Amino acid sequence: MHKITVLPYNRILEISNGTNLLFALREAGLAPDAPCGGEGQCGKCRVIADGREVLSCQTVIDRDMTVSLTLPVQERILTQGVEPLGKACDYRDKKSIAFDIGTTTVAGYLIEENTGKILATASAPNPQRAFGADVVSRIRLACDGHMAQLTDAIRACVAKLTLTLCQSAACLPAEIAVVSVVGNPTMQQLFLGISVGNLAKPPFAPLFLKAEVLPARPYIPVLSGARLLVIPNIAGFVGADTVACVMAAEMDRSPELTLLVDIGTNGEMVLGNREKLVACATAAGPALEGANISCGMTACTGAIDRVFPDGRVRVIGDGRAEGICGSGLIDAVAVALEQEKLNSRGKILTGDSIRLAENVSLTQEDIRQFQLAKGAIWAGINLLCSHIGVKTEDISRVFLAGAFGSFLNPASACRVGLFPPELEEKITVIGNAAGSGAVLLAQQKNALARSEEISRQIEYLDLSTHKEFPKAFARGMTFLEKSDPKYWVNIARKCHFFAAFPVDIETLIPRSDVRAMCAADKCGAYGKNWTCPPYCGTLAECGEKLRSYRRGVLVQTVGKLEKTIDTKGYRRAEEKHLRALHKLYEELRSVYPEALCLGSGGCRVCKTCAYPEPCRFPEKAISSMEGYGLFVTQVCRDNGANYYHGEKTVTYTACILY
Repeated sequence: MHKITVLPYNRILEISNGTNLLFALREAGLAPDAPCGGEGQCGKCRVIADGREVLSCQTVIDRDMTVSLTLPVQERILTQGVEPLGKACDYRDKKSIAFDIGTTTVAGYLIEENTGKILATASAPNPQRAFGADVVSRIRLACDGHMAQLTDAIRACVAKLTLTLCQSAACLPAEIAVVSVVGNPTMQQLFLGISVGNLAKPPFAPLFLKAEVLPARPYIPVLSGARLLVIPNIAGFVGADTVACVMAAEMDRSPELTLLVDIGTNGEMVLGNREKLVACATAAGPALEGANISCGMTACTGAIDRVFPDGRVRVIGDGRAEGICGSGLIDAVAVALEQEKLNSRGKILTGDSIRLAENVSLTQEDIRQFQLAKGAIWAGINLLCSHIGVKTEDISRVFLAGAFGSFLNPASACRVGLFPPELEEKITVIGNAAGSGAVLLAQQKNALARSEEISRQIEYLDLSTHKEFPKAFARGMTFLEKSDPKYWVNIARKCHFFAAFPVDIETLIPRSDVRAMCAADKCGAYGKNWTCPPYCGTLAECGEKLRSYRRGVLVQTVGKLEKTIDTKGYRRAEEKHLRALHKLYEELRSVYPEALCLGSGGCRVCKTCAYPEPCRFPEKAISSMEGYGLFVTQVCRDNGANYYHGEKTVTYTACILY
């Protein structure tokens, strides 16, 4: 036996010779995070052993030693969730407690009897992080003989939080009558002390498919008289926490097509409405929680949580940057793409890393880990839509649940392709929705029955066996470069065009019959405007200029008219179209100064053209598609755009080439 002195806790452990140091620290409840599960791959279980920095998972105890650990810093753990829209049911007549056991963190709530009011909240990191960042690592260790350690660790955490909640609300544990616990199937079974062997191999079937009420005492001894509510799972990797999210977000009662995304160490998604709900799980991996990233860390003091377009960073605690958490990682990749430091395949174009702060950089492997995570999420969203038979544009609302979703920048998330760009303005952050669902279970008498109804209602889409998943995953791993017309289609959406499409340059065919309409001078601008014929060039010259560009974007504004002939309606739609067009043109010219904008009708920059004097604003001047001999109906048709949008509408079409 050897004596191990653990600082700064002044604990002395007696450990057998040959024991792994990480395992010994786990037994004592003192282990550092080990995202890779102790495989020696992540390099994050560092400690100081006898004055030398070592990886605890790679250190064998063969002598007495002094081990110094870093004191844990305060993590940003989210407890606030969403307020359900429906009317409250009958509240319980005694106090209750709710727990959301996440893979990374644990949140607890103490609820007042009769009113349903939350009296206290408490949270803590999940101590099982010392056994691995993801559920797969923990399942493997549990099956390798460490089940009891994993169970003891999470039960001790929940018991400690229970006492903290009771102290905060000045009540006794004996006053608690009901406790609800939600989590994914792995967390649920580990807490209950049930073997997770069923989750280690296909078909990964969860054990709890029906709601159950158990005595709480065997699991949380301080709650000797309480009942424990266990709600059903959906599938092996879509669990009770997802059911709780759906319940809190009222998806089972809403007519709107809604996408719920809970991104954590695992990524669970639900798409649908009260008529149909489909769920899937994506192997997003722990990168978005800060693990598997060389400088990654959880959202705690010292973590970069925002990266701004000019390269500035924001650090939690306002001190020195020590690493980067998930929200900062997404920002950093988005900024790198905007600064053209990454190509579409994610390759760093200059050097072998992207520097963010003095001692914080992203490596090529970090970018790859991020691509794996975002590719899985992107694929999940698109395959859910395909399964239901809708397009991503048809989604009315997007709910982002969980701590990670609450702190990310939606614009950055859409820029990097974590979510389809058309969803950006539909995103609503709903916080710890799983925690909110757990609170509903603990405070409302009929919520347990409702959770069972929801679990039966949700169809599970297994991505692991989905034949289209590999292709969707591969597509989801790529990025949009600024040269890609789809990038500018996304920018056009932000400019509030009705529709936008990439342009095939081969479809831009100057026609003499269209140019003849200009020569008829029905608009009164022929020979009087620098951007109109004949001054914009001969038909041959216009064709040559069009062919000099490689890419383009076609945009449309559709105005609603109150009557068939509605002059004011025409004007409103045209003004809206021109505002958006000038904004998009300005953004595109900032990247491609030689871009060519062809609008609907002649130039509108000046009320009266300066002709024959030189053009006042040549950098803003816009010619017309017709002036270049383009038949707009044909161009729209050949690029997948509708030209006619129904009665009492007017459509303005333009294109920008670069």
